[in-house]
This record gives sequence, C-alpha cells and structure tokens, in this order.
Amino acid sequence: MTAAITMKKYQRLAMRTSPDDGHDKIDNGVLGLIGETGELVDLWKKYKYQSLPDTNLPVERFADELGDVLWYLAELADGMGKELVVISGDDFNVLDRRQSAPGGRTQSVRRLITGLSNRANRLLRAVDSGESKMIGIEIRRMLVGAARLAWLLGYSLEEVAAMNIRKLEKRYPHGFDAGI
Repeated sequence: MTAAITMKKYQRLAMRTSPDDGHDKIDNGVLGLIGETGELVDLWKKYKYQSLPDTNLPVERFADELGDVLWYLAELADGMGKELVVISGDDFNVLDRRQSAPGGRTQSVRRLITGLSNRANRLLRAVDSGESKMIGIEIRRMLVGAARLAWLLGYSLEEVAAMNIRKLEKRYPHGFDAGI
C-alpha cells in the first residue's frame, strides 16, 4: 500500500513543479485537465479494445494518469488562489470502501473516466465565460469523481497524490525546470 499525503500538502508539493513564469494557471490547468482526462479515456480504450482477453485492469497505469489529473486540478485551484481541500469540502474522504460498484467495477471505471473528461470540458466553458462559482463546483465534482475512481482502482485519492509527488520529484528534483 502507498503512503498517503493530505490534499493540502499535495497541492503545496505539486506547485513546486509549476512554472513560476507568470503563466495563466487557470488556462493551463483547464487545458491540462482536458488533455489528461483524454489520456485516461485513451488508456481505457486501449485496455478495452487492444488488450488480450482476460487482461487485468492496469490499475497502476490508471492511478498514474489520475495523479496527472490531480496535478492540473491543483494548478487550476492555485491559479484561483484556492486550496483543493477547501474547494472540495473534503468530500473525497467520505467514500465507503465497502460500497459495491453499480454495474460492476469495469463499467464504473469507464463511467468515471468519461465523466471526468466531460467535466473537464464543462470547466473549460466555465473558465471561458468567467463563471467562478461554476468553476469551483466543477473542480469539486472532478475531485469527488477522481476519489471514486481511485477507490475503484484500490487506492485513496491521497495515495494517488503521494504516487504523483514521487513521480514529480524524480522528474523535477529541484522544482520545475523547463529544460527537462
């Protein structure tokens, strides 16, 4: 099992790898979310249609991509001057691991992945129209969806966050570096 970190600590550590060049963190965050949720969708497609029959769900690869989604949520929240834990209301901690997944695990994974992708596009529309309240609502919904997906993959969102930080520390040991 992976050691977990709090969302507050995650956001602080994740933002070490955000360029400090004055870029628009809100725009970068929402565009990054569209890209990363697209990678989750593509990974699902490859699992579903390009794998050998009876191939196990590649939960670690999904968790890795989910960590990238979490990074862009942190970037977006940071650009708004907010903390993920405040936006979410800590709702991602209320999941009951004993709950069964309606329709089975794989169908639930598919629904959550496509739901995250749809929410990323809703976020783009909210950002483009300047609807700050809707931006916060969609970030919160994405965090809850990400927590549910993590749960179905066998992780907590805090464990996915810790995995993402370890990956970022390997890639950017001294913080963000555009040359990497």
